[in-house]
Amino acid sequence: MMQKGKKNSIGKVMLTSVTMLTSILTLHAQKDKDKQPAVNVYSTFTPTLGNTQMPNFGNKNASLPSLPKADFDYQVVDQNLFFPQSPGSLHPITLSIPEGTDWKRNNFFKLGYGNYKTPYAEGNFAMGDGENSSFTLRGLHTSSQGKLPQQKFYKTEASL
Repeated sequence: MMQKGKKNSIGKVMLTSVTMLTSILTLHAQKDKDKQPAVNVYSTFTPTLGNTQMPNFGNKNASLPSLPKADFDYQVVDQNLFFPQSPGSLHPITLSIPEGTDWKRNNFFKLGYGNYKTPYAEGNFAMGDGENSSFTLRGLHTSSQGKLPQQKFYKTEASL
């Protein structure tokens, strides 16, 4: 519980602070607001441009002193430009294409298996003499399977 003496002292402090605040606001309100602020000018300064002297370029009759023409003798030293390599001449050549290739009876069969489930099979079967009759059968198969889309690949070829 609060004592009666403390209650009175708090009330006195509050009453005093409200009274002081009111008196400060009243004094501020009584200031003269109609008075205009004054500006004191101690010296007057007016900027001016001084007379500039321009060179006279318009007088074309004035003669300049003539200077004697200098005679310059240039002597160019012989430049020893001897290239140790001379450019070779270009001649077009023809590509010799053989008219017929030697026919070989290549019979083979290859089997293999690699990573990512990649089987490989290639075969070639040829018969005939190469001049009168020839028969060649060629086949190729490879594929790949994996989890990624780039690992899925199938290729099968056959030629006669």
